[in-house]
Amino acid sequence: ARSTVAAGAEMDKCSPAARRGGDERGLTLDAALERAGWPSELRASPGPGGVPRGPEVAEDVAAFLSFVCFGDHSRAQMCVLRDGVRKLGLSDSAPSALLEACRRHCCPVEAALDAIDREAGGFGDGLDGDVFYWAAGNPRRQEVEKGSLRSRLERCRAELQAGAVAYITELSRDHKTHHELTGEYCRSLVCKDVKDCAGGRLPMWDRGHCFIGSEGVGSCMHVDQAWWSNVGKNFLGYKLVAVWGPAEAASALESCGGEMFRKPLTAKQREVLLQAARIALLGPGDVASFSGGLPHITVVVGDTLNLTGYESIVNWHPRNAALLLRGAERPEEPGVLKCSRLKGLLDDLIEAVELCRRSTGERPPAPPAAAAPPRGETVEALQEGFRTTLMRRRYCARQLGPVSENDGESDSLASDAPSEPGDDLPGDENDKEDASHEEQPSQGGLAVTQVEGESEAKRRKLAL
Repeated sequence: ARSTVAAGAEMDKCSPAARRGGDERGLTLDAALERAGWPSELRASPGPGGVPRGPEVAEDVAAFLSFVCFGDHSRAQMCVLRDGVRKLGLSDSAPSALLEACRRHCCPVEAALDAIDREAGGFGDGLDGDVFYWAAGNPRRQEVEKGSLRSRLERCRAELQAGAVAYITELSRDHKTHHELTGEYCRSLVCKDVKDCAGGRLPMWDRGHCFIGSEGVGSCMHVDQAWWSNVGKNFLGYKLVAVWGPAEAASALESCGGEMFRKPLTAKQREVLLQAARIALLGPGDVASFSGGLPHITVVVGDTLNLTGYESIVNWHPRNAALLLRGAERPEEPGVLKCSRLKGLLDDLIEAVELCRRSTGERPPAPPAAAAPPRGETVEALQEGFRTTLMRRRYCARQLGPVSENDGESDSLASDAPSEPGDDLPGDENDKEDASHEEQPSQGGLAVTQVEGESEAKRRKLAL
């Protein structure tokens, strides 16, 4: 009988160039769109409102970090730093065993198993992560659950033999360890992040995990569990990214939420993709930033494996804070940050704002590696506008106190942030309802009726 190892090796066949660790250095956006089966019109035609679909390309590290730390991301803006991994000094940040495994293999399952064998997580520590696959012809993914990462990867092999494709997500150490630069306790595989390059402080900056995929896999259309922003480091391979703007967000999610945009696209997917606000091709070594609070997708293209590491941030721009708070109003269900963790996130934001308003009036140092905020904004005005935006939510207002009366520029920034009816804080009569809601369990599933969803969202808003 043929062993599972031999079966895995058969699936792992790839071109001689890929075996040598090569890649398609000259892969263009046109070629990538063709390989993914995405409409060629995305290359030439503007997005909704006549705005060009291409991302902003940063001239240098300082300009990129300015976008990351101070830029408005709430309207599907995206910024790319070409060759950013090298420019930011991150070339050796991912474990060499993981990089080598991804260069040796063309199947993400085999690469992840190889990385485990090579102790990419460190001596005596394993790896953890999520294992997803798409059956042939099915745009919706399925997860291999229960057991160690190794056992789930080995079970996924059977699906691959039947024609499925796999994606390894949230790859991390099995246990938390002290980060070698900061000493913080985390499970990140990467020893240095964009966070460390920027320095200073943002309201939130979390070290993320890694994703491994081959051509035709990636992230289904979704919004993140909290509507923060992302920084993606594309260590190896090529990946297409699409982001939808606020005006098209609801219809895009209703039409294709949870679907993988892989070849061949359905007619509906093609129609929805033509409404995307931003399209970008990330090549080996590129670093990008965009909002996770708007619908977005990714798909790997090319003959070699793609390895990407992500970080999550909330920067100082008030519009991004407003988007985060709107996302917090969603009913608690799978894919939405639990209320307990959400309040922990808000506590972190409040703490960062409070550091701006200590008795001396000094603010925490702006990330020193970043250029000044764009469009003539000042760090101080952004920070005060961020605070004013948080004050729209009862939970934050109770802790932050009255808004400053002597900063007209910050009030303007906050009032210009996107808002919806009901943004005003509820009155004191809701205190008892707030307390009772904090103890309520999660809805527990996606199948929530509209009335139930609206009611749960209302209660969640009142609690915040």
